Amino acid sequence: MAPAKAVLATDETLATGVLGTSANVLRTKDTTALEPDALEHKLYVPGFGLAREIKLDALTGEEDGEVRLVSATRDGQPVTQVVPP
Repeated sequence: MAPAKAVLATDETLATGVLGTSANVLRTKDTTALEPDALEHKLYVPGFGLAREIKLDALTGEEDGEVRLVSATRDGQPVTQVVPP
């Protein structure tokens, strides 16, 4: 069985130390049959991609950890802002 992904929002705002504040962020809910107790929300910045993952306890809904973007480079140069496509 393939992982399941559902769109939760397309209009969120996300502040990161690397990219500043981004609008129109996509939030998805990701699950997988291999780990039935695993639930993740992923946030994607337009013109950049995945910027944050929030791991949730599937039973309680409480945050169980997160992965945040701490740096990004393009062609060897630091990325400090994203211009929307």
